[in-house]
Amino acid sequence: MALRPFRQVMATNNDFVSSTSAMERGGVVSVASGNLGSYATEASGAVPLGILLNDIEDLNYFTGREPLFRSAHDIGSVLAIAAEGEVETDMLDPAITGTISAGDPAYLSCSGWITTRPQYSDTDINLIVSPRVGVFISGDHSTRGVGLGWARVRLQITLGAEHKRA
Repeated sequence: MALRPFRQVMATNNDFVSSTSAMERGGVVSVASGNLGSYATEASGAVPLGILLNDIEDLNYFTGREPLFRSAHDIGSVLAIAAEGEVETDMLDPAITGTISAGDPAYLSCSGWITTRPQYSDTDINLIVSPRVGVFISGDHSTRGVGLGWARVRLQITLGAEHKRA
């Protein structure tokens, strides 16, 4: 599970449908094309929408029943996206070095991960090209299993590609 139930969602977005790939809840969904949402393969130029609240799976209705007691939906379903609020997720970029501290900015990384290190432009080393998605309001928890553990993020997503100088 990549999203803990400890969350406050102030606004949701259900204007987008899932693309052709499975996604685990807790990552940052970006606009793929039209009204399709998916995890961005590259943070540069991505337009983040919010945190995915449900798992998207390739369900096979011929061999099994629909998972009624799990928060899983089929590919092509409408996405439940937290656009504003606070969530606790473990979708943290494994390339983060050191620890996460409360107050650190949260940026979109590849594959829907969240990172503390922004991606810079190849031509201008002061131009940040990865969108900021919020701020960490807790450090990473010391109970580390796979990856960095869990961190609480306050979403501050503005629609549109927003590039800022460092």
